[in-house]
Amino acid sequence: MTTPTDTMTADDVLAQVTSEMRARKVNGGKHESPTLIAWADRIDAAVAAVYDERDALQRRVAELETDAARWQHARKLLAIDDIESAQHSLEAYGGLVSEDESKRADEAIDVARSKGGAS
Repeated sequence: MTTPTDTMTADDVLAQVTSEMRARKVNGGKHESPTLIAWADRIDAAVAAVYDERDALQRRVAELETDAARWQHARKLLAIDDIESAQHSLEAYGGLVSEDESKRADEAIDVARSKGGAS
């Protein structure tokens, strides 16, 4: 009986599992193969990790979509001269606004979007 390893290919695993399933009898729907149990545990852990990563990516996509919607709305409110003036100030005086100021801007844009219809 082979123990699963990280170097086994999917074909190796399939061949091993198929061989063990054919070699053992199934009693009442239960299979007592240590190799199959080990693979099932590894698969469960891998699937859980994939779901966790998927959930984290979905949260990040939602954050990015919200930020994109904010800036799409802000572009409607800001004149080109406002943007050019802000860029000139950045170049002349250096430094970016603080994170707190950025959060306040996000909140202000969210309020404006809710009043004017989110876009």
